[in-house]
Amino acid sequence: VVEQNASVGTVTTAAPSSTITVSGAADKVETTATAAEAEITVSRDAEVTEIAAAGEKTAVSVSGTVESVTISETAADTTVTANSGSTIASVDNSADGTTVSGSGKVESMTTSGDNTTVNTSGTDLDVAEGVTGTTENNKDVAGGVSTTTSRPSSGGSSGGSSGGSSGGSSGGSSTPTYNYTISTQTTGNGTITLNTSTDQFNT
Repeated sequence: VVEQNASVGTVTTAAPSSTITVSGAADKVETTATAAEAEITVSRDAEVTEIAAAGEKTAVSVSGTVESVTISETAADTTVTANSGSTIASVDNSADGTTVSGSGKVESMTTSGDNTTVNTSGTDLDVAEGVTGTTENNKDVAGGVSTTTSRPSSGGSSGGSSGGSSGGSSGGSSTPTYNYTISTQTTGNGTITLNTSTDQFNT
C-alpha cells in the first residue's frame, strides 16, 4: 500500500495474485510476466505516471489519475477499469483479450492485440492494421480503423468530482523516494515481502 503523501519511484511485483494499492503518488507500477492475476488499484486522488502490466489477467482499477497504461503481449485477458471521476490519459495494448471499461475518462487507446473490448465513452481508439475482434460498446471496429468510442445514451459519463490533484506534497523538506519490489508471496494468507535498498517490510 502506497499511502497518501508518500512519494514512490517504482513498485514492481513478480508474485502471482499480489495486490498493489496506491493512495499517494508513484512514478511507475509494474507487473512482470510471472505476476499472473495481480491487482493494481489507484485510489481516488492518487496519481501514477505509468502502469505497466506484463502478467496475464492483471486487473487494474483506477479511481485517481494515471498518465499511461501499457499492456504487454504476455498480459492476456487483462482488465482496466476507469471508475467514475478518474482519468487515464492513454492505454497502449499489445495483449489479446484485453477489456477497458468504466464511466471514468480514458482519453486515448491504441491496440495491436486481438479480441479487445472497449466499453468507454469519448476515447480516441486506434486499432492496428490486421487486428481482429475489437469492439467498442458492442460495435465491431475493424483493423486499421480509428474511431471515438460512444455509449448508447445511458446518462452517466464521468462527473465532476475529480478535483483531486491539489498540491499534494506540501511543505518544505524533500520527500524521500523509495522503489519497492514484491518478490515473494505465500499462498494462504497472501504474505508479501517488500524489499528496498535500506529496509525490508513484511505485510
